[in-house]
Amino acid sequence: MGRADSLYFAFQPSDALAGYDVLLARSPTDFDVLWRASRAALALGILSDRQDSQNPMYLQAESLARRAVARNPGRAEGHYWLAAAMGRRALHADLRTTARLASAVAESATRALAIDSMSAGAHDVMGKLHSEVRKLPYVVRLIAGQFLGVAVVRMASWELAERHLRRAVALDSTSILYRVDLAQMYLRTHRSALAEPLLREALALRRRQPPDVIFQREALALLGPGVGDGR
Repeated sequence: MGRADSLYFAFQPSDALAGYDVLLARSPTDFDVLWRASRAALALGILSDRQDSQNPMYLQAESLARRAVARNPGRAEGHYWLAAAMGRRALHADLRTTARLASAVAESATRALAIDSMSAGAHDVMGKLHSEVRKLPYVVRLIAGQFLGVAVVRMASWELAERHLRRAVALDSTSILYRVDLAQMYLRTHRSALAEPLLREALALRRRQPPDVIFQREALALLGPGVGDGR
């Protein structure tokens, strides 16, 4: 597994995933390989040009994470990567699919935090979920909450978004993504003075994982002409 891990952190997620696949062919239920393979597949999805809810890499990441959860539901990693994969799909889905995925994301992230309250990733997913829900127009939230029965839509708040996102940054100060997600939430709530330092810090941080190039690109875009428009 060390070779595949090295490839992943050398910004070669495709080769890393191939390495994990070889390991899974030998031991299909290895929990630690399953969640790492999910991480690599998700990275490839984020890096791909195809951004929709049926992106094959997002679907593969979700499938691998589900297998990890089934293998060891008492470990947080499987729940977190499942929430992360479904969350990415939800960002690019139609309303009904997004509503279904949002409920599942909240459930998986909550389980991850119940197992490990110090999971920075799970806090980020929860904060991002609240931020994405609250940015929706009121009518859309009403439909999702009242007619599609999505509880997280009815409970979402900017306060919870900030609490979880700040906690994620505090738990992992080296993460580019967590700073970008927190900054984006501040922009959406018209607090650009808090957002801009976070975005500049995100651009200055060393890239640790393959998707970081995308997250820094997002930070740069948020610092551009659109700063403060809450997009």
